[in-house]
Amino acid sequence: GSRRYGVLGRHLAAVATAGSLANGQPGRDEPGRGELVADLDHVAGLEAWWLTLELAEAYRDDQLVGEAEVRAERLAVEASRCPDVDSSLTRRWIQQRFGRSPHGA
Repeated sequence: GSRRYGVLGRHLAAVATAGSLANGQPGRDEPGRGELVADLDHVAGLEAWWLTLELAEAYRDDQLVGEAEVRAERLAVEASRCPDVDSSLTRRWIQQRFGRSPHGA
């Protein structure tokens, strides 16, 4: 419980301060960013992909976008194994969050 909220708080602080640190430039490698992303996997597995994407967008970091894509794909694969989940709807929602057409364009 409390570790989760500590990690989510670190994520929020990182996103909130990213703009002032980057000054509109592509993100620098801020200390602890990789550790934060790993911690998100451990305490916020379901949300880790979009939290990583938020961090990537805040820091304008293409490598983090790639990491978010890996996490999103992992979620989509797992969701497709659940009979109560519409996997095409899940994938469409993920694609929209990445700013892509739901038809792969």
